[in-house]
Amino acid sequence: MSTSDGITDRMTIHEFGKENQKWDIEYIRKHFSKTVFRVFEDVGHGGLAALKPDLLASELERTIGE
Repeated sequence: MSTSDGITDRMTIHEFGKENQKWDIEYIRKHFSKTVFRVFEDVGHGGLAALKPDLLASELERTIGE
């Protein structure tokens, strides 16, 4: 059984997010090889813009300045 999001009854939402995150990271590494990944505490997959927009803005400014 699965939900409309494709989450099966044996897969937690956390596991589903981790699978998507893994695919996204592999895609970025393949197509944008110079990408530097940073891990932020208390922010789930894709949550930086929604949960911590000021942090996102400062990181983007720092990255552009490098």
